Amino acid sequence: MVVNYTYMIIKPLIVVLSILVFSTTYLVAQQEQDLSVLHIARYNGRIGQAYCIDSVFPYQFVETNKTKGYHISQITAGNKGICVLMNYGNLPQDLLLSDTLSVKDIEENWSSGFRISSLAYANGKWYCVMSLDNGIIDQNMIITKQFPRNLIDSLWNNGLRLSQIAYGNGTWVIIMNRQMITSGQSYSISDTVPIMYNSQKQSNWIWPASVFDIGNSFITIKNGYTHSYDHRILKPVGNIRDTIQYLWEQGYTIINMCMERSSSEFLVSRQNFRDSLFESIDLVSIPKNTLEIQKLDRFIKRTAPSDGALLAIQKIAAHFIINNDWQKAAEVYRNYIPIMKGFESTIKKSIGLLTDKEDSIQVINLGKTINTTGAEWDPIPTPDGKYLFMSVRDRIGGEGRQDVFYAQQSKDTHSIEQWETPISVGPGVNSRNGEETVDNVSADGNTLLLSGTFPGSYGRFDIYTAERTENGWDNLRQLPRPINSEYHDESGCLTSDGKALLFSSDRPGATGNVFAPMNSRYHGGGNGNMDIYICIKSDTGWTNPINLGTTINTPFSERSLFLHPDGKTLYFSSDGHYGIGGLDVFKSTRLYDTSWTQWSEPINLGRNINTVQDDFSYKITVGGDTAYFAAQNRIDGIGDWDIYKVVLPKHIRPQPVITIKGFVIDKTGKPVKATIVWEDLKDGKTIGSAQSNPIDGSYIVVLPLGKNYGYYAKADGYFPVSANIDARKELKGNSKQKNIIMYPMVDTQNQEITLQLTNVFFDYGKDNLQSSSFPELNRLSDILLQKRYHLITISGHTDDIGSDTYNLTLSLNRAKRVKQYLVKKGIQSNSIEIKGYGKSMPKVIGDTEEARMENRRVEISIKQ
Repeated sequence: MVVNYTYMIIKPLIVVLSILVFSTTYLVAQQEQDLSVLHIARYNGRIGQAYCIDSVFPYQFVETNKTKGYHISQITAGNKGICVLMNYGNLPQDLLLSDTLSVKDIEENWSSGFRISSLAYANGKWYCVMSLDNGIIDQNMIITKQFPRNLIDSLWNNGLRLSQIAYGNGTWVIIMNRQMITSGQSYSISDTVPIMYNSQKQSNWIWPASVFDIGNSFITIKNGYTHSYDHRILKPVGNIRDTIQYLWEQGYTIINMCMERSSSEFLVSRQNFRDSLFESIDLVSIPKNTLEIQKLDRFIKRTAPSDGALLAIQKIAAHFIINNDWQKAAEVYRNYIPIMKGFESTIKKSIGLLTDKEDSIQVINLGKTINTTGAEWDPIPTPDGKYLFMSVRDRIGGEGRQDVFYAQQSKDTHSIEQWETPISVGPGVNSRNGEETVDNVSADGNTLLLSGTFPGSYGRFDIYTAERTENGWDNLRQLPRPINSEYHDESGCLTSDGKALLFSSDRPGATGNVFAPMNSRYHGGGNGNMDIYICIKSDTGWTNPINLGTTINTPFSERSLFLHPDGKTLYFSSDGHYGIGGLDVFKSTRLYDTSWTQWSEPINLGRNINTVQDDFSYKITVGGDTAYFAAQNRIDGIGDWDIYKVVLPKHIRPQPVITIKGFVIDKTGKPVKATIVWEDLKDGKTIGSAQSNPIDGSYIVVLPLGKNYGYYAKADGYFPVSANIDARKELKGNSKQKNIIMYPMVDTQNQEITLQLTNVFFDYGKDNLQSSSFPELNRLSDILLQKRYHLITISGHTDDIGSDTYNLTLSLNRAKRVKQYLVKKGIQSNSIEIKGYGKSMPKVIGDTEEARMENRRVEISIKQ
């Protein structure tokens, strides 16, 4: 029999109808009675539920409802089959199926933070459901041949409480938990169904929690707290389907269901049997003494080889790392290699991390100008190096308790601290009640990426942007789906070309297929199973997220990411790769420009940077030599979280880049708000774009090496201005300063405007146009057609090599080729005049190759 009755959304209780007695005249009699006990309760809101009773475990039913957002609430078994009850809500779960209870698998799941939430024996199999539940701190499992009342009482006195009781194959299995809130609890054993009724009117504060059918008896557990206000324990006497349907319609929720069992199932074996007691282990804390190390050692030997055992090894090693005893820490790893089959490579990398010689580095606290006795974290340097953004808490001058501040580079270049006093970015970003966190800044420095939970957020944490305007930072803008979801999304990072966004998320479907939400107690920490994704910007919006793949992502946590403006080098934090402990910072390189899923093997940044605690929020300067990061309660700290910087060893620096920066201004020196677009001159494809600072007109463009770039600035009402830079032969990064002067189109009404067609190219000594010239000439023809200019002069210029006659002819022919191209695009031939000046009008005086390149040019003069 399968019943599926679903409330997809928890709704307020609409029908309030008290049911004091279930009338048997309402229920239709049935020949086969499947349930012996039905325990229900009424809450302030309905809970979507589905259940199935079958002769075998209903795998299809479970999988179908999992896709609808349900989780297993209970599994019970009896003479006539097995019952699965499911509740609405994405609860991370793992179902263990085995002939004999798999203690090793249970312990492995315990080490990741999972706890047993339901247990049953049916058809010769144990069904064990384990859930990720932060409400349970410790869990004990008793395996015995006799019902262990004395052992239960002993654990009870130590603060543990009964949760699950199961019997199968002649064995009792009892689960006891220590909750975050220890409840008053009692249990009783009776020969008959313990029919009960509680309501708000009764003063009894002990409420039934669970009932278990053990054949000839029933065990009832009562708890001292509940969120419900009406409990009932019933013995169904009619058609179960109709009974449950009726109860659901009256706003009741099923707490548990007992399948009928006969006492013949409980024949206890007479063989000698030693009671076994297993306890959960949380691999969160570093062991403080030998006894705690021995406990971890026993766990490792019971569960190896496994991820949990590897994590336990890491915790023992951390005991020695915090005392700078690197050799003993490495010896810990070596001792367990024989029993950690399949993990040898990871262990050897960890040993190398602890013992290999590393470059000495100096970690520098940014000082009391930046850091206070409060908390400062998430340092974000802008690409031009002028500003340092940060998240702060309890800082004077903010809008609320947690805000985003920024510091400007000190004008005193000899200052040790190098930064002026930080100030708030303003109320557009910060709010009185919000907790704003800054994650990254765009490559042009004009877009902040932040994350947090604000009114209208889709989920627990969403990604937002804030744009720089003429009046400061604009209000936060929530990024759309599918970037944001109902889950935890953070660490938004725009690629330097602005065409893609990387971010981390705990959404289902992550590597390892374990849905472990951020802030859940999972894998020795609270970072969940976060993966790094990328969405590509298209003409219609953002594409669906692409997982970066298993080279980067693990079944554990990858977060706090930063893609350097080189477009290739990714820095991120992970507790799933080899490391020192907790989250470590790693570097990986994108292998191909056409793929976001192919990466080099991540490199741990080393023991001089990473610690046994969580390390994250590393941001690298455009030059690649310096990293900024935050650390908590270091010896040299000022208070709580402080911001530090470190000069990186060469092997963990990003690839070199070329930066072009300056100011976009008009002919009077006034700042112009412009878009700077760069393209690959080889194929004419647009690669990326940036914005100039709307306040002062400053701009910065960061370009990876290896391409021949053309770039141009465009703004409403102005002629576009172009330039180019060939980075194909560059081997190291450099920075170029270049101001861009833009001319208003209206000026052509009164005077002639002359513009250089910088990205028009010819073969050396010839007049044939190269294809790399077409993007520039296409933009020019569009403007000329739109404005209908009638007085156009195209002039050619050469360098000083060759005779005057040769250069005059060459320059004139080149101007002619440009005219021919424009005429083909629709410009009237009689409106274009051509001139050749040869080498008579040099732009730069000199005989260097750079000077000669400047002098080889084509210009256009326009007047209406």
